[in-house]
Amino acid sequence: MLPMDQSKRNKIVLVGWDGASWDIINPLLDAGELRNLSQFIEHGVMGELFAPRPLLAPIVYNSLATGKYADKHGVLGTQEVRPDGTVGQVSNLSRRAKAFWDILSQNHRRCNVVNFPTTGPAEQINGTFVGPAFFQKLPPNWRTTFDVPDDSVFPDDQLSPLKKFIVSLEDIDPHTMALFVPRLKEIEPRDWRLGVIARVLAETLSVHAVVTFLMENTEWDVTSVNYPAIDLLWLRFLEYHRPRLDWVDKREFELFNEVGISAIRLCDLLLGRLIELAGEGAAVLLYSPRGYVPHHQVPRAAFLNHSRPKESFYRGQGIFAFRASGVREDELIHGARVFDICPTILRLCGLPLANDMDGRALEDAFACPLPSAETVDSWDTISPERPSAVEPPQRVPWMDRIGFAAVYADKAALRTQTENDWNLAQTYLNSSRPALALPLLTRLYYTNPLRWDIGLTVAEALYINGLTDEALAVMEPFAEAHRDAPIGKFVAGAIAQDQGDLGEALSLFKEAAAGNPPLPRLFYYLAEMYRQARQPREAISALRRAIRIDPHFLPAHLALATVLHQVRQYKDAAEAALKAVGVDFSKPVGHLLLGRSLLKLGEVDRAKEAFETVLRFDPDYE
Repeated sequence: MLPMDQSKRNKIVLVGWDGASWDIINPLLDAGELRNLSQFIEHGVMGELFAPRPLLAPIVYNSLATGKYADKHGVLGTQEVRPDGTVGQVSNLSRRAKAFWDILSQNHRRCNVVNFPTTGPAEQINGTFVGPAFFQKLPPNWRTTFDVPDDSVFPDDQLSPLKKFIVSLEDIDPHTMALFVPRLKEIEPRDWRLGVIARVLAETLSVHAVVTFLMENTEWDVTSVNYPAIDLLWLRFLEYHRPRLDWVDKREFELFNEVGISAIRLCDLLLGRLIELAGEGAAVLLYSPRGYVPHHQVPRAAFLNHSRPKESFYRGQGIFAFRASGVREDELIHGARVFDICPTILRLCGLPLANDMDGRALEDAFACPLPSAETVDSWDTISPERPSAVEPPQRVPWMDRIGFAAVYADKAALRTQTENDWNLAQTYLNSSRPALALPLLTRLYYTNPLRWDIGLTVAEALYINGLTDEALAVMEPFAEAHRDAPIGKFVAGAIAQDQGDLGEALSLFKEAAAGNPPLPRLFYYLAEMYRQARQPREAISALRRAIRIDPHFLPAHLALATVLHQVRQYKDAAEAALKAVGVDFSKPVGHLLLGRSLLKLGEVDRAKEAFETVLRFDPDYE
């Protein structure tokens, strides 16, 4: 198969299935229930798509759209502090970097962008932009007058023509509902869960009606659409998924266990129509940047805690599938990250990549090497500039954050700024920039001493940066305050480890891990104790538990690759190293571990490529 022709404008379709992961899709593929997806991946590549924490939708999706970490695109949470001191929801006006549709538009590519998460108001692009707000007010029927926000569609003259494609709740008939709830007749008609299903279906089908109309009736080069069905229904009905949890009522389970699965079946049908409309030779990229934690790993209390943040149910491990001219067929690729979507789109369009992007074009998906790509320093500095609609977010003064003055204690601005600073610190840590995170973490700890997550993170950051005494100064009172909790035992174990009492450290780590708390670093430290005790099997198990909790936890991937290599499980070691590379492609050590394992497997050419990558990132690496 020949490489793609860069001089030809291939049509590109991006399809978002937020909430999907391969562990919920694969059983349906194996059962032959997802015909369109099955045919799609047979003629393309597939793999996992990784997203680093924090997994808040505005952060994740702006990173996907721009190819950049949050500190570069400027969106650090769901809310922001405005120049007048008030707090408001973030919008596309909060984004400081250009999204792929901005770059495509200024290069005369025509785009349709439909329901891209966390965007609004609609953006001025070379094409049609339909924001999520357009689909939020669903009429009960077509006899009811309803409005959609004027700023939810660009250009303005498309608002009225597209409004007629909104699906009303009345359009979701009993036959359609029965596809999601086969025993529909046994359920009380006023059951609120039926209303949830109907609303999500109406919203999803409205999105589909709009995007297919635009694909059929407008000139376009790139179409992007995001379907909400999997994300919304999988979360709302997570406790009813298969297999049945012990505490879930058997009859309730039998009534609602098809809902989440049926959402995937629906999206598969919609995918088939998009592929048909795109036409032969079009590039199609299916993605989900986040997947849900398997329901059996979620504590029962989490289901009952209605105030629990939705993001706590996510893991940064979604799906990625890609079909285009020149792409390998029926193969698995590794290392795809949310930051790689934007550069890959630019590469498909034959446009230069930007040096300030954190992502890379997924060129390893192609059967033959692609021609060398041109680069620019940054698309953000090339005219036209993004509209400067808002001033930089207002930062709450340091003395106000300390909290001594009661007048500031309950300010929404203070709370919002604290959360955004915490998100920024996590961004630095998850992008291997601890030196930037440390000052921010230290300030956050002393202004929020009761936040155990901040306290634990600042202690570890101090320790990693060689500030052992300072780390212990934070850890000792922390361990005392939480002595009976898993987090307290974990910290006490870390102190014992630092003092050389390895037996006590191992005992404390094991006690802390007994309840399987969602602390990936605990299992990482536990694995190190097992490794030092020459118990590799237990170390491997602990590291895999850490990765299940946080698939983006780079130290666990690197340690797992190392231990597997030591016990001569070279194939599994290579797989672990590939995942480490996927989490942070810029870290030479991941490529080094990969090369060593591939060499043991006799894959000399691939090993050579991995070692060359090490030297490309660090010519002096030893």
